[in-house]
Amino acid sequence: MAVATLAAVLIAGQAQAGTDLKQVCAADYFKFCSDVTPGGGRIIACLKSHEKELQPACAAGIRDIDPAKVGEQKR
Repeated sequence: MAVATLAAVLIAGQAQAGTDLKQVCAADYFKFCSDVTPGGGRIIACLKSHEKELQPACAAGIRDIDPAKVGEQKR
């Protein structure tokens, strides 16, 4: 029972972190990557390609994300 509860909390935490990152990077996304087709980590890759131009909070948020693994997390 405790393991299931812990798993639910971790999953919810990951979802919340993703939501926060979307909010933090929204302006940068619209500025640099709004023409990128979502999926397969393309938006993260686009943001990373503009890392030096991003707002500090967005740059910090995407720094450790591997675009190649973004699609795998939802499976």
